[in-house]
Amino acid sequence: MSTVQLCTLLLNEEEWIEKCYLQHRDFPGLKSWVFVHGADAAYAESNPDMVTKDGLSVDKTASILDEISRSDPRVTVVHHGWMKHTDPAQGKMIGRNCYLEVADQVKPDYLYVCDPDEFLTHQHQGQVVRMMELAPKGMNAFMFGLRSIWR
Repeated sequence: MSTVQLCTLLLNEEEWIEKCYLQHRDFPGLKSWVFVHGADAAYAESNPDMVTKDGLSVDKTASILDEISRSDPRVTVVHHGWMKHTDPAQGKMIGRNCYLEVADQVKPDYLYVCDPDEFLTHQHQGQVVRMMELAPKGMNAFMFGLRSIWR
C-alpha cells in the first residue's frame, strides 16, 4: 500500500482539530501528518484580535496540537507563527513549504492536504488512496470534490 502524509494549515481551530485527528488518524497508509500552525499576515491585518503577537492562535489550538503530537509519533507540529510573503495572496505558501520540508524527510508516496474542518469517511479515505495509486504516473496533482452539508 502507498504511504500518505496528511498536511494541515491551521489557526484557531480548537473546535475542529481533535475531531479531524480522530476521523483521519487511521487514514490508509498514513505515514505522517504535519500540522502547520500560524497566521497569514493578510488575515491578521483584518482580524487582529484573532492572532497572538507571535502569529499563533488565541484559543487552545497550540496545546491541543502539542498533546496530539506527544501521543502519536506520526504527527509533526510546526508552530510557525507569521506567514508573510511579498505578494499578500501568497502568505500561506510559507506554511505549505513547512509540510513539504517534512515530506522531504519522511518521503511519503502522496501528500493529502486537508483543512481541520474537512472530514472524509473511512470509506472515502480508502477511495482517495486507490485513486491516487491507479492514476497515470504522469499525474502529480489531484483535486477531489468534497461536499460539506451544514445546517
